Parts: sequence; structure tokens; C-alpha cells
Amino acid sequence: MKLRKFITGAAVLALMIVMMATSVFAAGSPSKESTSTVPGVSGLNIKNDGVDCSLPTIITPVTVATQAQAEAAANKIGYTVFKFFDLEETELSVFKENTTVKMMVEGILAGMKVKVLHLPDGKDGAVIANWEVIDPDEVGAGYVTATFTNLSPVAIVVPTSSKTGETLPLLTIAGIICLAGVVICGAKMKFAK
Repeated sequence: MKLRKFITGAAVLALMIVMMATSVFAAGSPSKESTSTVPGVSGLNIKNDGVDCSLPTIITPVTVATQAQAEAAANKIGYTVFKFFDLEETELSVFKENTTVKMMVEGILAGMKVKVLHLPDGKDGAVIANWEVIDPDEVGAGYVTATFTNLSPVAIVVPTSSKTGETLPLLTIAGIICLAGVVICGAKMKFAK
């Protein structure tokens, strides 16, 4: 009887730990300076030609065709698309070349080896060579900062064999196993009575 209670308690504890660990992957609150219709993404232009500013951006979804083109470009360099969206200016934006944009992206962890794919205005996304591969200026918990020459479709990409990306599914699987253990122990306790 004591062993069953111990096993049940340990399973519940493990499940709680898994649930708390997965909440770490949530990003900070979205910036009030941007409008976003893409879940889990917001943005803020933080520097314009090296000058600190607060220019608003609009973040919108992209077409399925453009996303497929970005995935092909990412695969060519050994990466996988993590998040894909279109950065657009608002009427208040005074966009200049070399604008640095801080993109708040849920699920990005500090130190993750990410790259940013960017399709410059007027370029055909079907031509893989047209996608620019940008090394981010900074990668932090819940954000990626990169410098652009113009705003247009952007893909945050991660290495295909990224160990970081494998963590969340393992935690989820462990949680399911623990929950199954709790259910089985509960059923056995009812049957024993």
C-alpha cells in the first residue's frame, strides 16, 4: 500500500515538473509597438541606421507557396523553418537601410543556433539563391535580433539536427508516461479494494 502511494506521488511529481519545464518555452509579452496576426510572434524596430528608435512593424502570415520556398532554402543549408512571417512597415515607419528588428518569437532559447532567411523585395522566392541567410545580431530567450536592408518575408530557421528542438517532445513523452502510470496505479488500487 505504501509503495503504491509512493509510486503515485512520484508520478504526479514528475508530471508537475514536466508541466513546469514546458512553460519555460513561452516567450515574453509582445511589444506594444507592433501589430501581429502570427501566433507567437511580435516585433519592434529597435535601430534605424544605428539610431535607437521605436518604429512600429506589422507581422502577417505568408502564403503556403512562399513558406514552401523558404523551407526548400532552409533545407539547402541544413536548417528547418522554426517560424515564418512577413515583416511590413506601417504608415508611421520611416524605413531606412540597415534597420535592426527585434523579433519576439515563442520557443527560441538563449544561445540557440538560429539563422534568419530573408527574401528581399522584388525577388522570386522560387529561386533558392534569392533567399539571404542572415546571422542574427543576438539570440535570447524568446527573441531574435537581426539587421535587414528591407522588410519582407522572414523565416527563423534552426539546424535540422538541433538538440534544443528535441527537448520539448521528450518532456511531453515523459509526462504522458507519468500520467499513464498514475492512471494504472489508481486502477490497481480500486481493483485491490
